[in-house]
Amino acid sequence: MTQTVLFVDDDANLLEGILRSVRQEAYRAVTATSGEQALELLARQPIDVVVSDEQMPGMGGLELLTTVHQRFPEIVNVMLSGQASIGTVVRALNQGQIFRFLIKPCSTDELCANLRQALGHKLVLDRCRLLLPLFRRQAAILQMLERRSPGVVRMVENEIGAGDQSRKREDSASAV
Repeated sequence: MTQTVLFVDDDANLLEGILRSVRQEAYRAVTATSGEQALELLARQPIDVVVSDEQMPGMGGLELLTTVHQRFPEIVNVMLSGQASIGTVVRALNQGQIFRFLIKPCSTDELCANLRQALGHKLVLDRCRLLLPLFRRQAAILQMLERRSPGVVRMVENEIGAGDQSRKREDSASAV
């Protein structure tokens, strides 16, 4: 499935330029010209990464990305702003759970490289979300087994550890 990046900026010309810059990338790019429009779009379709300007009329980028993090915690947030005061950066990192804070003007290479990293990060997070229930289920089974047969988990861990040690010895011997 193709990943999707949502770009949010009140400057329609900038959004058009970004769309031209990323058209060769392996993800789908969509745009919104306000925070409100972005939230409507997020409610209707799956988005993997949101890239937002900070200074926008109405809902600013920090408010938008904080809301996105609260409502859609699986989305990776990036801020692209010409207003890079240290206070804005700190608030964005702390409140909006920002993956990256990029400064305008941002080169196409820098933007695309950071978006590829954000999308890769999103894939890792998605895999972790899928594996977490399995891990919890296996941990519960191990606890149940340990209650029924105290020491069984330690015994299995020792066998696994011994197996790892013998594989290491075999690997070392074959390397010589």
